[in-house]
Amino acid sequence: MLLITGCSNGPKLEGRVNKVSALKADFGAAWPFTVAKGELACVNGSQLVFVADGRIYALNEAAARRYEPIDAIQAADPDPQKQQQGIKLSLAPFLEKGRQLCVEN
Repeated sequence: MLLITGCSNGPKLEGRVNKVSALKADFGAAWPFTVAKGELACVNGSQLVFVADGRIYALNEAAARRYEPIDAIQAADPDPQKQQQGIKLSLAPFLEKGRQLCVEN
């Protein structure tokens, strides 16, 4: 269990937090974001979030009530037909890893 506090002006994760670093290099083509790195976190046992560039993005409904929508940094599918339909890359690898963090939390 980790409690994140500090004096920065950016958003803070409060409560019980279990997090891991996430790098594009570790996920390869499965990396679903437009940023190269961040932190995947489970807050209070149910809120899955991705923290990048000083912002906190919701990965599930429990987090959506409090944090920004992930759509802002979710990458478009590389397939041109899917791009035309507005389809983005799957968040499945992150959701699975996030659920594991919540079990550990």
